[in-house]
Amino acid sequence: MKLLGGILWLLLLLGAYALGAGFPARTEPAVASTTSFEAALDHTNPLLRSFGISRSLRAMDAEGVDDVVAAVEAAGFWFDRQEYRLFMAAWVPIDPDEAVIWAFSRPGMLQDRASEAVLEALGYFNPSRALHVLQSIEDRDRADSLHILMAQGWARSDFRDGLAEHLVGQPASLYRQRATAALTNEILKDGPEALIAWVDTIEADPGNAFKRTAFQRAVNALAEIDPVRAARWVDEHLGRPYAKRAPNTVARRWAEEDPAAAMSWLVSLPPGDRGRRNREAHLHRMVETRGRSRRGLDRRGGAVGGSRPADSRARPSRFRAPSGPGHGVGPPSSRSRRSHARSDVRRALLVSIGSRGLPGVAAR
Repeated sequence: MKLLGGILWLLLLLGAYALGAGFPARTEPAVASTTSFEAALDHTNPLLRSFGISRSLRAMDAEGVDDVVAAVEAAGFWFDRQEYRLFMAAWVPIDPDEAVIWAFSRPGMLQDRASEAVLEALGYFNPSRALHVLQSIEDRDRADSLHILMAQGWARSDFRDGLAEHLVGQPASLYRQRATAALTNEILKDGPEALIAWVDTIEADPGNAFKRTAFQRAVNALAEIDPVRAARWVDEHLGRPYAKRAPNTVARRWAEEDPAAAMSWLVSLPPGDRGRRNREAHLHRMVETRGRSRRGLDRRGGAVGGSRPADSRARPSRFRAPSGPGHGVGPPSSRSRRSHARSDVRRALLVSIGSRGLPGVAAR
């Protein structure tokens, strides 16, 4: 009986398979861009709203643009900046000129959102056209801010090598600084060695100073994820004009993870334009800044009454608040805080440099 039951079960499975083979496979229904787009705008759940908008815009073609534009206009103020970015990322590849004209014809705040999104999308898809649009904007302050957004889109694109060439030819400005930061962040995604190799190929030009901007921005970015590698890189460029502020940058980032190692490296650097006294002063400021940050967290932490939650994940500090006789409940004076911070730094320096010693610095 068991054998017969097994045979019957097998025959049923084969029959079901044969019946299914006679029907077409189930496919995902085609996305009606306008209908699904409008439905997405009705969502209050941000995840479902974003998913619906993105899914609809991916299906948008030249024939469906007008209906989607009408839906965006009807949404008005409630169509936010991120949604404008999605919209322009879909529209610019279809008709960049119409997208630009529409964006700059929007009223008030909506024009700000639309123009920012269209310039970022143009930077990604067509940087040369984006530069042409920027040159035609009469309000130079507005053009400068849009220039930065365009560069951010450009930095993420397949044309980012062209952005580097473009920035070399630009005068020193806030735009060049921020665009260079965007470019270094994108190159760093390829790994620290890719970023280092790119910066090292830039020729030092005292008149243009792009090397200094690129080096400093790259050190900032690299120190955030790998301060040890950043320190080794800075060691190779010590004494160069473009690397003058790099040791402070690395030490400040590194101290957030390993203060002793950061201080040990900083005080081991050769003398020069950053003498011993200057280094110690920098360490004082670093400790005081960390202390202010912790005090700010104490004031803001907690759901009720500003108290810090018991499971706070703030990094433990290497430097403890002074205690004992003479230190009451009330906050110490500014001079007292500086004095204690200086003493803490001296002790930390002695610990970090070990037996090498540091002339003129003693624990107190």
